[in-house]
Amino acid sequence: MARHAVLIIILAGIAGADETGTPEQALYEAIVADAEVRPVSAPERWFEDTSARHEATLRTIGQYLTSYPGGARRDDVIELELRLRFELGALRSGDFSTMSRRLDALRARPPSRRLEAIVAYWQLVLAGVRAERPAPIDTAVSTLTDHQRAVLNEYVVRFPRSRYAPRLCQLLFTDAIENDDRAALARLTDLLEKNARRHPITIALAARRKLVERVGEPFRLTFTHEADSFDTWRWRGRPVLVVVWAAFHGPARDTAAALRTFQEQHPDTLVLGIAIDADPRQTARAATELELPWKQYNDGLGYGHAFLRTWGIRTIPFVIGIDRAGRLVGTADDPAGALRLATRCLAGARPADAPPTTRPS
Repeated sequence: MARHAVLIIILAGIAGADETGTPEQALYEAIVADAEVRPVSAPERWFEDTSARHEATLRTIGQYLTSYPGGARRDDVIELELRLRFELGALRSGDFSTMSRRLDALRARPPSRRLEAIVAYWQLVLAGVRAERPAPIDTAVSTLTDHQRAVLNEYVVRFPRSRYAPRLCQLLFTDAIENDDRAALARLTDLLEKNARRHPITIALAARRKLVERVGEPFRLTFTHEADSFDTWRWRGRPVLVVVWAAFHGPARDTAAALRTFQEQHPDTLVLGIAIDADPRQTARAATELELPWKQYNDGLGYGHAFLRTWGIRTIPFVIGIDRAGRLVGTADDPAGALRLATRCLAGARPADAPPTTRPS
């Protein structure tokens, strides 16, 4: 691969800048091509082949940075270099010593503000890998330690326009929900709307914030699916649970099954299913297998479902609970949490007379 990249440089240098671009651009494109994920012919050699491929690409990256230290693609090349060094360290049983030295050198003299943000991000990742607790760079982490919370907050304040800031804000947002910290929710969504207004995470978290802020208030969900319409206000006097799930997702199936058991024990409870399977027939088969007696709404749009977009729902399972009085009790994202939420909805007071403002989905 490295020899292939050198040949491209020589040929490009002979030909000069033509329709294929400059020698620098040709070398950059060779690096990107070498870094692409490729199928392996011998799965048992995957570790060895992947390591060798990464090492070859890193040598080519070294050639680029030596030949074009201030090149137009320098930041892109170094960002790719750091990703490959991290993957190579993981393949080497967690030996990130080479990457650490590279990060230290870049941190001492960052060539650009963008690279300063990239280096700071990867230092966060490595710090998490070395800690006893897993790194806070995974959606499975919902509650952060005080230290993790502090360093992530420091990063998003320092680098609010970094490409990593929305993802880290999402982790902090989830943590703030767990801790019922509405001030943090407001601060994070305001930061994103100022610096990354059109980012999908920004849009989703702003919608989710509205949902969180409605907890304890009269809450009305209405939507229409084909010829069928649904309005939770018509069901005041009964607890209402809306479960977002999918046939292909194990925890979501478990949550739906847990709510089925709860409804059998408390038949006064109304449950509505919103499924995100690509094929509604898959939803129907799973609902039959799980013996789910309630209606399933599936428009075939997956996470693009209007209901999910309206309320900023980006993961499943997700359950919304409304009590007998038509007030939003809260949300849950696992079977145990769904059962606790259902119990709280069941214990709610009887309804008042005045309907709330309709919130269409």
